[in-house]
Amino acid sequence: MPFRAHAGSFTPEQLAAMTTALDAAIAESGGSLTEVMTRAMAQRILRSAAEGIFTVDELKRAALGEDQD
Repeated sequence: MPFRAHAGSFTPEQLAAMTTALDAAIAESGGSLTEVMTRAMAQRILRSAAEGIFTVDELKRAALGEDQD
């Protein structure tokens, strides 16, 4: 689980949504991302989750950078 280190900060349901969003973002990106790119996506998801966003679609958009101005 990519968010294992943050398990104490989120509920199991929230972690599941975050993981699902990351998996969806990776798949939408073609699945051939570097580890650095995947980590950056996970960090964007963490930032959104810290703001209380847990909808899979919104987290996926954040991971893909679609929520940035």
